[in-house]
Amino acid sequence: NAFAGGKIVFMLDNGKLKAAVGACRGLQNTEVYVLPSGAGDIAAPVPADQTKPRLRYIETEISRVCNLNCRGCCDFINLKVPEETYYDFDRYCADLTRLKELYWGVEQIRLLGGEPLLNPRVAEYAEKARETFPDCDLRIVTNGLLLPGFSKEKLRRIREANCSFDVSSYPPTLKIKKEIVAILSEAGLRYNFSVPMVFFFRNVLEKPVHDPAPAFRNCIFSHCHNLSNGKLGPCTFAFYIYRFNRHFGTDYPEDDFIDLYEPTLTGWQIEERYSRPHPFCACCGSGMTPLLWKGHCAPAEARPEDWLIKDTFLNTKVAPALQT
Repeated sequence: NAFAGGKIVFMLDNGKLKAAVGACRGLQNTEVYVLPSGAGDIAAPVPADQTKPRLRYIETEISRVCNLNCRGCCDFINLKVPEETYYDFDRYCADLTRLKELYWGVEQIRLLGGEPLLNPRVAEYAEKARETFPDCDLRIVTNGLLLPGFSKEKLRRIREANCSFDVSSYPPTLKIKKEIVAILSEAGLRYNFSVPMVFFFRNVLEKPVHDPAPAFRNCIFSHCHNLSNGKLGPCTFAFYIYRFNRHFGTDYPEDDFIDLYEPTLTGWQIEERYSRPHPFCACCGSGMTPLLWKGHCAPAEARPEDWLIKDTFLNTKVAPALQT
């Protein structure tokens, strides 16, 4: 950090800024700024309000339709329940503005779906996220199948929004990987390919358990908060389980979220509430079980066992022990 005229500038890896700025909480007559590394081309220091926390991670579905519809999708997209096709843009803007009132910054924002490139305004969503949270590591999560033939103008705007691509390496994606790389490279975009998506993982229990703590302690998604329609969810499974309920007639809890517009809500309260097990954790296994990947799964083909962990010794005892 550097001190100059009552100012502190933290030039650190993006993941370290939450703790660094938090350490300045309570300082008087001091302006705090950050210049994150690992978040792309941020030209000037970004002001940080040390009276608020910084959010580690948020993802938001800007598209609720997909061109791949994987079996066992963790967002349950392939079940196709009746709902708006896209996250209403005006509502999205209002929700980001409200989030900025609660948090001074966000480490990483990922725009996904469904398939986000199906949203004709995808570049605008990226631009608004960058405008609201200039400090964030901003990414679009895509299966990449629509990139051949995708608008060069939209790619330019996405690049200028300092947004990169996370490409999910599904089997059909890997078949055209060289073409995808060429397109993104020509557009000057940063990108990352995931490990090959050979398996998905079941995570929901057939019946809830009495103690949610083991699942929370063993969870790799506990920081994966979801934003949509004025709500902040603790994780993907909890936030989108309503789709599973609508399709299969089940009654998993659907109210495990925070209303961002609660009048007295603060970011610190959200941090505290999501730092411990929440209600839906009782419905999650403390160890995930694999499901062989399959694309283009129609709603009629979907089965509860695509998501549910069967109550067997292997699934409920051995798998959690291996994943601890």
